Amino acid sequence: MGSPFLLQPSRSLTEEAMAAAGQSQDDLKRIAALCAVELVRSGMVLGLGTGSTAAHALDRIGDLLRGGDLRDIVGIPTSEWAAGIPLTDLAAHPVVALSIDGADEVDPALNLVKGRGGSLLREKMVEGASRRFVVIVDDSKLVPRL
Repeated sequence: MGSPFLLQPSRSLTEEAMAAAGQSQDDLKRIAALCAVELVRSGMVLGLGTGSTAAHALDRIGDLLRGGDLRDIVGIPTSEWAAGIPLTDLAAHPVVALSIDGADEVDPALNLVKGRGGSLLREKMVEGASRRFVVIVDDSKLVPRL
């Protein structure tokens, strides 16, 4: 697996500026998640991350599958939320094309803190099997130091 890279909304907004622009923190999570979904192609085996930001990505992938814009996608879940994406496991698909997940904190060097919950082991296993690992965060997750 290559180094993780960070997808986030293209502009940095303070909470006050977000409110003035009419964008909530959840809106920014959704925007970041949609950027990650643009990397998904038909026929992929996906690692399906956990958390509120990853849920936005899974919802969109599920919508694209139901609409016929994506086909032959299977996902390896790291939680119980799968948004209607057909599921598989690492035994059946030991190589994952793309994993999409969020993070609890990200520093300027893209070091991550993630998986503080019960999904930590499963997340590590799925991400370790991934050719590409995409971390999606909003500005609230960016910190100067872990």
